[in-house]
Amino acid sequence: MHVLICLVNLHRFDEWDNRFFGISDKEAELVDPQQHFILESVHMALEDAGIPKEAIAGSNTGVYIGR
Repeated sequence: MHVLICLVNLHRFDEWDNRFFGISDKEAELVDPQQHFILESVHMALEDAGIPKEAIAGSNTGVYIGR
């Protein structure tokens, strides 16, 4: 089991590459900024941990947010 913690600078929180995550421009307009923040944070944490997306693609991997 991998446990990742990621701290991110919050500047430019309104700018993100929705197409990188397979989200259309139209759908991206409706995405809450907190959701795209989580997407980018998880992606960065996986990169930092050296876990390629191919390693988790199709697996029973989940991201749990909360206290």
